[in-house]
This record gives sequence, C-alpha cells and structure tokens, in this order.
Amino acid sequence: MKFGHFDDQAWEYVVTRPDTPRPWINYLGTTEYGAIITKHASGYGFYRDAASQRFVRIRGNSPLLDQPGRYFYLCDQENGDFWSESWQPIRKLPDKYESICRHGTGYMVILSRYDGIETEATYFVPLGQVSEYWRFAVSNKSSKERKISAYTYCEFKSVGHLYNDLVDLQYSTFANKAPDPEFDSMVNVWNAYNLRRVSHRPGHEKEAPKEHFCSDNALWLFNAVPAYVAETGEGDFYDEVLPYADKGQATVLGHLRRALGFKLERSGRNGLPCGPMADWNACCNLGYIGERVMVAFQVRHGLGVYAEIAERLGHSEEKTGALAQRETLDKSIQKICWVGEWFIWATGEEGTIFGAGKMEEGQIYINTQAWAVIGRAENWRAS
Repeated sequence: MKFGHFDDQAWEYVVTRPDTPRPWINYLGTTEYGAIITKHASGYGFYRDAASQRFVRIRGNSPLLDQPGRYFYLCDQENGDFWSESWQPIRKLPDKYESICRHGTGYMVILSRYDGIETEATYFVPLGQVSEYWRFAVSNKSSKERKISAYTYCEFKSVGHLYNDLVDLQYSTFANKAPDPEFDSMVNVWNAYNLRRVSHRPGHEKEAPKEHFCSDNALWLFNAVPAYVAETGEGDFYDEVLPYADKGQATVLGHLRRALGFKLERSGRNGLPCGPMADWNACCNLGYIGERVMVAFQVRHGLGVYAEIAERLGHSEEKTGALAQRETLDKSIQKICWVGEWFIWATGEEGTIFGAGKMEEGQIYINTQAWAVIGRAENWRAS
C-alpha cells in the first residue's frame, strides 16, 4: 500500500493518505530552536534541548497515539458538525474527509476538505524571527453561504527563551542521478536538508557544562569513521589531525580514543556509563549518574572497533588496553543488566531500574536488545 510520493520539483514529500502505519514526521527550526511535527500536526517544540527545554507537550509513553498537537478545529454553526483541519484528533471518515500533507524543507502544509470547506494549514519558523508560525486559510467551496467557527489548540509544557532564525534552505547545486528516483530524492533533497541543519565551528565552540552532554553523541563515531574508511579506502585518515570542538587537536584515532575515555571516565554506581543527558533511545534525563544500557553496549562496540583499528595500525598496546576495558565493562553488564530474558534499559540516579519487566509499561526496550547484537554481546545469552 502506498501512502505518498516525492515531489522533487517542490522539494517535498507528499503524504496522500492520513492513515499511515506510523506517524510520519518533519523537522522545523534550527540548531537553537527545534520542532518535531507529524503529518497530523502532532509533535513538540523545544529550545536547544529536547529533553529539558520543551515548551510544547509530548506524551512520551504513547508515541503511536500521535497526540497532542498543533490543531485547528472547525465547527459548522448551523448544524453543529465539527472536525479538525488535520485528520487527528477528530478522525473523520475518509468518504467525507480528504487530506494531503506536504512535508517541505523547514515547513509543513496540510490541505484538507470536508463538507465543502477547504482548509490549508502551514507550519514554519520564519527567517529573522524566534517563533513558530501557524498560518491558516479557510475557503468555502460549497454552493451556499456558510457560518464556520475556527479554534486553535496546543498543550504548552513550559516556555523557553527562543533564539535564532531559519537557515537558508537553498542547499546545493549538486544533483545525483541514479536508476532509483526515490534514492535521488533522498540524496538531492533530504540528506542535504539534514546536513544544513547542523551548525558547527571546530576549534571555536564553547565548552558545554558537564551535565549538558548527550550520553551517546561521540559514540556514533565508531559506526561512521570505519564505514568512511572502508568506503574510500583511505586508511591514512586515522592519522589525519583534526581540531576538537572547543580547543586542541588530535589525530582521528586520538579523537576515537578520547570519545571512549570520556564515557569510561563517567560511570555510575554499577560501573556502567552514566548520564549526563538524553540518548538516541530516549529524551529522558536519568540524572547525572543514571546509567544507560544502550550506551553501555555502544561503548562495548566502540572498544571492539577501536581494538581492530589499533591492530591494523600496529598499535598493539592500544589494542590490549581496549580489550581489557571491554572485559571490565562486560562484567558490569552481565551482573546488572540481564534479567532472565532480556537486558534492562537503564538505572536512574536514585537506583530505579527501568526495563526489568516489573512495571506495567516499559517492560522491555528494543534498542537495548538491538545494541547488544551490534555490540557483539548476543552470544552471552544465545539459546
């Protein structure tokens, strides 16, 4: 079943059916102001940090509900019928309600039609301003005069200090041409869009407070760097000297070593990598010494990758040290994290264990199990 298509002329992805199997999302804003919005106008907004500085509410334990959101409600004052401009949350039957969502580069448009009334809602972050804008238009396409009321709705969580404007979205003159048109759409439009959302000045960034580091950030290097070297064949890339974000410099191998050291120096009460902030698995602040098992498996994976690289480069002591650290980490993981059938997700700063199967919700976390496999720990518990 097809739910949409790429429109490369408009640099958009067009969702033609509202009943997609999962919420389909777009990103608005910049590295300072961020917003997540789905095809049903659900999602949330935040200033810099999605974990602690949200100002539009999200219900983290019910992602598939795809609510609440940035809604426009309409009501026919003559017969009392009402609906939402987006399919959610009213969910009018498709034989009377039509909807198309256009995910653009930094904006989203929902076009809908119900009972002769056409609406268009556009969501974006304007250039030179610090607010998220909703633009709403209503057109009467029926053959008679109508009395329609419109209302807005949003659940606020807290208000942050918004700053920054939208980046220039004229991305690149580069154009890929491959046999697969959808591959071209991803490379020419959406990959470029994601890259341009990142603003970074190596060697000139301010050092972040210790409690503001995301738990997993540097660990993705152990997936990206070896893949780059394998694809290009540039083995000497590991010897290239590059600046750190704030100050100083090191070889790429040195950056990898420091990424591991950063996490190994920060352990919680059980010897697992701790905080400080959210990871890719969840925007949940567990406290500075809260431990994340997904991150533990990322560190385990990183130590194995680093040992392999060190061996290829002839650094036998580096290899031995990495494997010894992995063995120490393994003991902590096996002692604390296995609960009989799966691995737990995390431990909170106060000692709460998440994902142990004792809670009504959140009994098992998929990403932790997947990273056990990626981190090559699956043989510990193979049946």
